[in-house]
Amino acid sequence: MSAAVTTMNGFSLNGNSTHGAAPAVGAFAEVDEQRAHLEADIVGALARTTAAKERLAARDAEVRAALQAELLESKSTLTRLEQEYEMAIAMVQQAARDEVARIMAAARQQVVERRRLAQPSEGSGNAE
Repeated sequence: MSAAVTTMNGFSLNGNSTHGAAPAVGAFAEVDEQRAHLEADIVGALARTTAAKERLAARDAEVRAALQAELLESKSTLTRLEQEYEMAIAMVQQAARDEVARIMAAARQQVVERRRLAQPSEGSGNAE
């Protein structure tokens, strides 16, 4: 049965030399140093990731707050415009009612005038 041998700087990870010599103590120190360096890199990367996530969350909160404020302002503007529109419609409707009432009054007056002109006057009888 053959086992795969993983090596670093001429030494297998189980401590056996790939060159047939016993591993030097310095080789383990170098591996430990590299490991410590990689672990420090990982810690740094995690810290940068956490900071980036915090910045993103803060920015997200700022954007959401700005959008919420804009939405409220838009709703307020829309409500004001709807009220102004309703007032304008009411004014037009009242003006139309007033105009219809004026036209009807004028028409009634004309009817009265026509009837008066169509009837012979009482004092002007034919006395022949």
